[in-house]
Formats: sequence, structure tokens, C-alpha cells
Amino acid sequence: MNRIGRGLGLGTVILSAGCLFAGCGGDDEGSSNRGGSFTSIQNAIESPTGTVDETTAAEVGAEFEKVASVDVAAGSRRDAQTAQSSSASQACAGGGSISASGTGNETSGQGTISYDSCCVTAGCCIDGTVDVFYSSDQAAPYLTCGSYDLSYACEGTTAELTYEGCVGRTGEQLYVIEVDGATYTVSGSYSDGSGTLEIRGANGTWSCTYSDGSGSCSGSGGDFEF
Repeated sequence: MNRIGRGLGLGTVILSAGCLFAGCGGDDEGSSNRGGSFTSIQNAIESPTGTVDETTAAEVGAEFEKVASVDVAAGSRRDAQTAQSSSASQACAGGGSISASGTGNETSGQGTISYDSCCVTAGCCIDGTVDVFYSSDQAAPYLTCGSYDLSYACEGTTAELTYEGCVGRTGEQLYVIEVDGATYTVSGSYSDGSGTLEIRGANGTWSCTYSDGSGSCSGSGGDFEF
């Protein structure tokens, strides 16, 4: 998969004193229009609706790879905080532009990153928006959550991506992946059909190992191969 999102995430989009620095080339978490608030995205992380089994394990892996290939970051709490009550825009290295705005304070707030045909190089571009929410509540399990509604095109590969995600207090990144209308909470690494993922569904949590799109899972509901 083409990783066109490196440096396009909030981790490299820093708003400070009205200036936007964008590497156009990223880091952390995700969602789409399904979310809309810190609480709703966290609820989606904690309460997946899908059933993990021989069929869905492969489908979740394939969908996760699409999300990871774009690699748009939700960024850190510090990055989100710098967007407080600010807005700015800047041209991307390969054409198009990126803009950001935010509201909030040191304890909570949100920011929006907008990509307008923002290209790492010519022909490798991303469009859409990322909404990021942060909180300093020590009781909250996540530092930052994001809602993603994106499309990208690169070297003949195109995709429409709508997903959510959060960054935990120890730095782990969790995604809400949707397959056939059901959601799964996923973390780990997966590329070119191979990798290791932890998948949580309504029926439990599994650790799955992939090789060329097939593999095996071991978890709370038993073991299976796919």
C-alpha cells in the first residue's frame, strides 16, 4: 500500500501564533463523521459491535491496512492545544493546501484539519477532514481522539476512508474499523497482507497473525485459522 500520509497528520501540523507548519508528508488516531465528540469516539472504542471470526478477521486486516497506509495522524495533545482559537493554512509540497483551526484551553478542546487536494508529490494527494479532541482529565483512558473522513489517490490507488481512533495514555493507537456495518477496535501493524493485530469485537478480543492475507487468531473465544 502507498503511504501518502507521512507528515500530513496533526503530529506535524502545528498551529502557533497564527502560523501553520505542515510537512505534507504523520502520526496518530482516527474516526469519521460517526463520532463528533471525545465521548462518542471513546464509546465506539470501548463497545465494538462486530463478531470476530474466520471471515471477519481477514476483512478487518484488509481494512486496517487501508487506514494505516494513509497514516494521517490525530497527533498529540500538545499539538491539539496549539490549535486553540487559531486558524491558518499553507500550501502542500506537491500541490493543494492544508488548513487547520481549533478552539479550547489547556484542559480540553478540539481542532479541525482540512486537506484540499494536499499532495506529498504530484499525483499523491489527500482530501477531507480530521476532527481531533483532547482532554487533560486524568481519569480519561485516552489523551486524544479523532474522527476521520478522507479520500486519497496515489500511483493508481484510491480509497475512501471513514474511521475513528484514540491514542492511549501509554501511546498506543486504537482504531475503530468498520466492516459490513459492524465495528471492531483494532491495534497493531499490518502491511502487504502480513502483520499482527489485536482485534476486539462484541464477542471478545483476539490476537491475530497474518501472512499474505491468511493466518490465525487466538483469544477469549478460542482459536481459529482463516
